[in-house]
Parts: sequence; structure tokens; C-alpha cells
Amino acid sequence: MMLTTKIVARANNVFVLLLLVMLAFTASLFLFLVESIVFAVTAMMITSILFSLIYSNCPGIVNRASPFDVGVTNSMYLSIYYLFTAAGSMFPIMLYSRSGIGPFVLLLAGISIVNIALIIVAGRKTKLG
Repeated sequence: MMLTTKIVARANNVFVLLLLVMLAFTASLFLFLVESIVFAVTAMMITSILFSLIYSNCPGIVNRASPFDVGVTNSMYLSIYYLFTAAGSMFPIMLYSRSGIGPFVLLLAGISIVNIALIIVAGRKTKLG
């Protein structure tokens, strides 16, 4: 059994898991503000692990929630994912290069807070559990 399956089972609800992971992810972003290589490496490790948990659960949620064929749903999911990944990488990097780490982390935290709100709304509107 995959680790994420065990974690979802323990959380009793995939939306609770995603909410907890996003809260931890958002909090861990602020570790990047400490000027220490130990904190930077720790922050990279934590955010990478948490992002992996998020990424490994989202396609399944989208597939179960969609009324369309799995192939169509996956194609749309990947198209949207890569579109926003490209746009979402460019703007934060421009901000970081112009303003430094502080505004960059605040932008990422703001995006994460929007994601937390979307998870809460999706969890209330679906019966996926």
C-alpha cells in the first residue's frame, strides 16, 4: 500500500488531508526567510515532501469528481496544470529578482491561502471524503 493511501486513510477524508498539508506547506514557506543554509535545506525538504503529498492526491480527486471519461479529465487536468505552472513560475521569479525573498515568500503564502480556501470550498461541495 502506498504511503499516501495510508495517510489518506488515517485522515479519514482526503480534503482534511489536503487542508492539513496546505497549512503545513504555507507555514514551512516562512523557513526560507531565515538566512541559514540549514533552514533553507530543511525548508526545501519539507515543502518538497508536502507538495508531493498534494500532487499525488489531486489527480484522483479530480477524476472521482468529474462526470467525464478519465482520459478527458486527465488531459484537461494536465493542460491546466502545465499552463498555470508556466505562468505561476514566471511571475514569482520576476518578483524575486526585483524585490527579494520577503515579497516572494509572501506571494507564495498568499497563493497557498487561496488554495486553502479552494480546498475548504471543494470539501464542502463534494461527497468524496
